[in-house]
Amino acid sequence: MHIVNPRSQAIERTLAFKGHSNLFMAGDGRFAIGRGADRKRDPLHVIARISAFDVTTEQIVDSIDVPDVYISKYFINPESTKLYLTVSSSGSPEQQGNLKTDVLMVFDLTALPRINLIAEIRVGEIGSVAFVPVASGNSLVCCSDAKASALVVIDGDSDAVLERIAVPGEASHSRVWAMS
Repeated sequence: MHIVNPRSQAIERTLAFKGHSNLFMAGDGRFAIGRGADRKRDPLHVIARISAFDVTTEQIVDSIDVPDVYISKYFINPESTKLYLTVSSSGSPEQQGNLKTDVLMVFDLTALPRINLIAEIRVGEIGSVAFVPVASGNSLVCCSDAKASALVVIDGDSDAVLERIAVPGEASHSRVWAMS
């Protein structure tokens, strides 16, 4: 991980955060969340790794490994209380045969520095995630299921699937946007 001076755009320091291909800031900016995948350790299983890096101490403070998951995209709800990770397919044919490719993984950001996986919601082949604010509580979570041509609506508080709405036509790829 590089520490970049935003004014000069110069790299000031490089910190070790090996095994993580993508980083993003979470919460109040104290923690960088890293995600990565190990496709070499086990010929039958891809192992996702999610870690929290404390930028004040410059240390990894927690990590979890999630078997049979390859992380694709990340989304943070507008309340900054939950992290949603979509999954996709990567690895050898043997590893791909064991992958969970139909789940939306939900993490509790209020538990930082602990990485706390609170739900794996079976929603289908996810194209994207969007949030719809509600009067009280967490936003509704909307995600597309490209394979089933459906919009999946999830309660942002309980992580329960509220509704699957069929969308006419077929699509090999889908995206959802929310406007309020």
